[in-house]
Order: sequence, then C-alpha cells, then structure tokens
Amino acid sequence: MRNGSGFTLLELIIVLFILGIVAGAVAYSGGRSGERAAVITTLEEMGEIKKAIRGEGGYGFYPDLGLIPEDPTSHEYATRYLCLKDDGAGSNEHTEMHDFLVATLGSAEADKLIKWDKYNRKGWRGPYIEPDKKYDAGGNKYFPLLSDAWGNYYRIKMDSSQDKDSARIVSFGANGKDNGGSEDDILMWIFGTNPVRLPDGFTL
Repeated sequence: MRNGSGFTLLELIIVLFILGIVAGAVAYSGGRSGERAAVITTLEEMGEIKKAIRGEGGYGFYPDLGLIPEDPTSHEYATRYLCLKDDGAGSNEHTEMHDFLVATLGSAEADKLIKWDKYNRKGWRGPYIEPDKKYDAGGNKYFPLLSDAWGNYYRIKMDSSQDKDSARIVSFGANGKDNGGSEDDILMWIFGTNPVRLPDGFTL
C-alpha cells in the first residue's frame, strides 16, 4: 500500500536503511579523520619538545645543562623542567629546578648551573618551551606541563642505563594508557638513530 506521498512502507524502510548506512559511514570517516589529525598534531608537538631538549642554535635544555629532563619517579611530570621559568631565587619554579639539579648532579654542580654563565655558555635559562597546562603539586605549588592532543601529559623516559640515546618522548595516544610502547603509544627518540614509533595501523 502506498501512502499519500506515493511511497510504499517497504520503500520508506529501504530509504531509511540506506540513509543509516551512509550516516554511519560518514561518522566513521569523520572519526578516523579526527584521530589522524590528533596523531599528526601530537607528532608535531613532540618534535617541538625534541627541539627544546636538543637545542636550536645552541639554545636548549641539553646543551645548557648536559641533562635530559627526566623524572624517574613521575614520568608524567617530567616536561615541567622544560617549562619552568627563572623568575628569581626563592620562587617556586626556581626552587623546583634547583631541586632537580641537586638530585641529579649534587649541590655544588647545581649551584653552578642554576644560573646562566654567558662566558662558559652553561646553566639554566628556562623556559625552553611554552606550557599548555599546569598541575597542582600540593602546598599551593602549580607547575607548568605539556600535554598531547588527547589532553594527557607527555612523558620523557630513559632506559635504566641512562644512555641519552635511549631518551624518548612518549604519548599514550587515544586510549591514554601505557601500553609499553605498543598499540596506541607514540614514541619519539630525542637522540640516536631510532625512528618514531606510530600507533598500530597508522601510516603518515
């Protein structure tokens, strides 16, 4: 039986079914497109973090301090060392950086490197990159951080050997979970010859 518009009920069901398939395909395509854009944005940001550590024209965390900004106990907060601003002795960010240098190099070396020595061209002169987030470290202290396209903090990790060629920037990708360098994880090595590690099934 046809309704007033001239379509049978069966024809309407078929049309609606086809529209549903098309809408699903468009949504899936849009989702994949959004996921691809997020991965590319994250890779671009990781490239900027890499530059901030390696240095551009001699200005960088590693050339200045001879260190990788790693926090073995709190990988998710390691990028704060790139973002900390030298706003004077006694400030929270200055103290945080000094504590990092003391823990890594000892008090004597930390006292030398906490300020820029223009003659020896060594010492801290942060920030090396602008942050996009802050986290609450407690005690009314808020420190700057960097996050990926999914809003998760970037990690900076090294192998137990502390070989600088093992240093890598890590994003946990879309699922936000540590998959041990597989599945959604994105890795970019700072030094050495290791390639970038892309999410499973992703190609540039």
